Amino acid sequence: MSKLRLGLVFVAATAAFALIVVRFVRRDAAVAPASVVAPTATTAERQLESVSTPDERGQATSVQLAEGEVPSGQGLLRLTVIAHDSGVPVADSPWRVVRANETSEADLAASITEFGGYTARTDAHGHAEFTLPAGVEWKLLSGPPDAVEQLVPALGEREARELTLRVGPTADDWFVARVIDADTQRPIDGAQFSPLSRFAASLDKLEVGATSDARGDVRIDLRNWSPFDALVCAKGYAMRAIPTEVDRTRPFVEVELERVGPLHVRVDGAKSLRKEIEVEIAFARGALFAGVVNGKPGQRMRAKLALDEELQTFLASPPLRTGIDVAARIRPNPPGRKNVKLAPGEERTVVFDLSRKVAVFGRVVDSDKRAVAGAELLLQRTAPLTTESEASKSALPEIVEPAPEPRTTLTDADGMFRFEEVPPGHWSLGTDPERLAQLAQATTPGVAKVEPRRLRLLGDGTDAELELNAIVGWMIAGRVVDPDGRPVEGASVGNSEAGHHARRSGDGRTISTDVDSATSGPSGEFTLGPVTLASIEIVATTEADGLSESSAVELNGPASHVVLALTRSCRIAGRVTPVPSDEDERLEVYLTSNTSSHWNLESSWSEGPFEFEAVPPGEYRVVARSSGRSSDGLAVVSRPIQLAEGQQINDLLLELAPAARIRIVAGGSSASREEWELSRWYRVQVDGASVEQFVVTHVDEEGLVIPAGRVRITPAFAPSTARDGTTTPVAEFDLAPGETRVVTIGG
Repeated sequence: MSKLRLGLVFVAATAAFALIVVRFVRRDAAVAPASVVAPTATTAERQLESVSTPDERGQATSVQLAEGEVPSGQGLLRLTVIAHDSGVPVADSPWRVVRANETSEADLAASITEFGGYTARTDAHGHAEFTLPAGVEWKLLSGPPDAVEQLVPALGEREARELTLRVGPTADDWFVARVIDADTQRPIDGAQFSPLSRFAASLDKLEVGATSDARGDVRIDLRNWSPFDALVCAKGYAMRAIPTEVDRTRPFVEVELERVGPLHVRVDGAKSLRKEIEVEIAFARGALFAGVVNGKPGQRMRAKLALDEELQTFLASPPLRTGIDVAARIRPNPPGRKNVKLAPGEERTVVFDLSRKVAVFGRVVDSDKRAVAGAELLLQRTAPLTTESEASKSALPEIVEPAPEPRTTLTDADGMFRFEEVPPGHWSLGTDPERLAQLAQATTPGVAKVEPRRLRLLGDGTDAELELNAIVGWMIAGRVVDPDGRPVEGASVGNSEAGHHARRSGDGRTISTDVDSATSGPSGEFTLGPVTLASIEIVATTEADGLSESSAVELNGPASHVVLALTRSCRIAGRVTPVPSDEDERLEVYLTSNTSSHWNLESSWSEGPFEFEAVPPGEYRVVARSSGRSSDGLAVVSRPIQLAEGQQINDLLLELAPAARIRIVAGGSSASREEWELSRWYRVQVDGASVEQFVVTHVDEEGLVIPAGRVRITPAFAPSTARDGTTTPVAEFDLAPGETRVVTIGG
């Protein structure tokens, strides 16, 4: 009797366990359609990469392994993944096995590499293997696009279990489509499917229902998606509508999209009325469908396009082979309308000019506000000025269109000019550089130059009234050549006295000695001017290796064949002795002439070596200063030197000696006197060579440190007053080494 009871208990327990196993094995994932099928036969000797044949019971089959094939305490799970709609193996599919109570549905969206547990990818046959601890209940997971969660009952010790999963939607509940390029037949990633009501007439309120993945596949759950038409859009392709109701009985549909360029729309002018501008497109609704036309006969689809700050917009995927009406209007004006029909691959730009043309007028005057007659002005369209941040905001490509013809005019006797019927946009108004070059070659006197003024005409009906400043003078044209007579490109040509203070003309007016510099072209040619001085000296300089500035050429009027020959540069190198004993001592070495100084800043803290490269030929003086060499803490040496063209001096020795010093006192006490002194520059010469320039009120109590010798102080920019052409000195005296002299200037 007891044996009978024990047998009944064993049978009941076995049946209950079988029911539990069947329940969990047949359990589908809640996040996506998936099913489990088992092989019809198993064997311990079966190869791991073999493909199992599923049956209709939806159960997994266990395979008992031989001793030693699986480690003690472990079990083997063999997984085969096939597509639900076609039955073909699914390769490179990521899967993860975790304990049944360790994960949630939200984890499925992340990459399997972000989790613990056991991970693997299916091979080309759709196979994957997991060696798992025995006696533990597991969950088998896969992320998007399949999103499967399958319960796996506990494995026995050294048990091998084969499990086959079908993944993907079924034709009964899901609409499955693959979006491909009509030309290349390659999948399109990121194509958007939007619900489209059969009687919809506007594109403005459509929302994206699904997006295709990297394989071009898109899945739409028809149980949660009531519209039967889908509008398919992808960047660079023409939009197309798909009647999903017709294809619902088919498990898979291919949607071919044809390439098309975006349709650009631009509105010129009227930016002050931006909020009142509307841009609308309209086309036949049936043109979206490749087959039967759905909806009302003649029904049209419409959409409103928002303009950016530059009054531009675009439709990324317009329909093909149908007329597209593009309308723009400023209320309450009637709209402007244009019809466009696009072919595959075509890109089109539609421009609306809703603005009014205006007049650009004004007056040209010189620096004294006197009218400039006969000045020739050029008005031409230019590109808008944009910053990098502004350029990054717009995804639109640059719209290229024929620019209006440049227009010219001459100022009348009162300096007045006027341009009528100027369309809105960005313009430049000034003197034509090519015309200036022609006038220079013709040695025309009294040439007027107006720097270009940028204009932005909004087209709102407001005329532009301007006052333009002109420089009136004579022009210089010529060439820059090297010492062998070959043209030099990129050389700078300008006034030899550029950067100095202004001179005073005979009638007391101040005339600048600065003239705009010019750069030589490929043939060495240059144009300089207008020049407002009675005479001027010009030089050419270059940064080319081995070349230095040209000799100065003096001109007294228009010239058209000036040749500026660059010279071979010189080099001076040497050292200062004795070498500073204190590393904190400052050592300065510089090269000076009557017109310029070349500081060797690299040697300021060196142990004595110095070097000057690319020095023009001429008369110079090399000056070295050091602290801590005499009783007052300073030592100095000054050496005159004459450089011939291309001369190289590499071993110049400068011996420091006690320095001399002059302290400057500003004479006069009135405020006007102090202001006058503040703008007065003076030059210090020692033994006939310039060694310093200074402004009286800028000299501190320490004074100026200079070499000993015959000292002469003169105004730096005063006209010559002596009979021999030199400038009358304000002070002249001898200084011995270490001597300090107090000099009063302006008293």
